[in-house]
Amino acid sequence: MIPVPLALAEAFNLDGKAILTAQVAANELAGRLGAAITSELLHGHQRSYLQRFAAAICAAKLPSLNQECFAEALAIAMTQPKYPLHVGEFSSDTKVLSAASSVVEGTRSAFLASEGMTGTRNILEHQGGFYRQFTLHRNTPQPFLQLGEAWVTETLAFKRYSACAYAQGAIDCIRVLSHENTFEISEIKKIEIFTMITALVMEHLAIPHYKSLFTPVNVQFSVARSVAMALFYKDLRGYHFTPENFEKALPTIKNLSKQTDSRHDWKLTIQLLRGVDDGIIEGSSKHSAGMLEFYRTSPEFRRRFVTMQSLGFRDIPALLALDKKDLVFFLNRFARGFHSKVRPTRVRGPLGDLSKLSWRMGARVKLTLASKEVIEAETILPPA
Repeated sequence: MIPVPLALAEAFNLDGKAILTAQVAANELAGRLGAAITSELLHGHQRSYLQRFAAAICAAKLPSLNQECFAEALAIAMTQPKYPLHVGEFSSDTKVLSAASSVVEGTRSAFLASEGMTGTRNILEHQGGFYRQFTLHRNTPQPFLQLGEAWVTETLAFKRYSACAYAQGAIDCIRVLSHENTFEISEIKKIEIFTMITALVMEHLAIPHYKSLFTPVNVQFSVARSVAMALFYKDLRGYHFTPENFEKALPTIKNLSKQTDSRHDWKLTIQLLRGVDDGIIEGSSKHSAGMLEFYRTSPEFRRRFVTMQSLGFRDIPALLALDKKDLVFFLNRFARGFHSKVRPTRVRGPLGDLSKLSWRMGARVKLTLASKEVIEAETILPPA
């Protein structure tokens, strides 16, 4: 959202304080809306309605509209949210357009409101409104709580590498292995990636719809392909994806991704959950995203997009093999999620101390070389 306050501040000759105020307001309101919606078929960048909402907030703050116009700007913005189609969002170049038009329309909404246009104030919660048509929630809790007390801005994270957030741990492992060991790519016979359940879900979404197609988009959304490219460059940054550099790495990406096996590691999934729960109250309860939401959406995903099941009965033995502390944590979290769905409520509890929340992207990578030597690295970003 940074371009919106920067552009408008330049246009209206506003100072840095105005820019930061608009940006933080967008973070806090759009972030709360995104956190409240945990059961839907849009994921990650596909949730472009959040950029639309945030852009309207920025534009309403620069210059500052009165309370009535501000409310109308948000109502106008959310009347016609985009619904990006999955098939064009994880392989083709059209992925880069996911936020572009939403930002423009959100900004335009504020200008329309300033000219007197009105919207539907209950566009979010109405029975024919946004929540009902864009989510699978039976009840969506009121998201706009603790403004000025809990700061969503403190949960913002930045990616170290040019790939999806869920691939960050695996790429960091490759950097460690490449700098601490001496080996040629041609020596690699097998790559094993142990990672979080969310990374495996992303891996399935990144399967190209034209099976032989390799693009910067579906490489960045695939842990296996990102690891292969990181092995080629011993790193993975934006400049590695220029047409020339991508073409150089493509044979290695194609070859190594065939030799890669990605697996779920419960310990890494538990670390991800713990990082989130450190900053919220009673994770998976009515206060936050529940794990049961995953089970509500994943069957519909598999039906629509013909993806594999990421979690099933085969994972139960590994779950039960966790140490007692992790197992109790997981079962308690699941029980809270079940209880909150059996007795749903529109009342959302306090968010917690969001400054303690962290997105722990972990992975363990093992490389088997032609000499049968096995080298291995494990990392969690940020460290637990």
